[in-house]
Amino acid sequence: MDSAALVGFWIVWSVVNGFIAEEKCRSVGLSIVFSLVFSPVIIYAYLLAVPSLPPKAK
Repeated sequence: MDSAALVGFWIVWSVVNGFIAEEKCRSVGLSIVFSLVFSPVIIYAYLLAVPSLPPKAK
């Protein structure tokens, strides 16, 4: 696999983790940053393991 394709896959998966975090009422920004710094696989596993937070009251 080409290194540019790997970097692109890494970034796309980080953004997908952000969408999952948003659905679970978790921090989108932190999820994306941690996915970029660490492995997106680790953050993905964390997001699947933790329960959803209750929605914030408006």
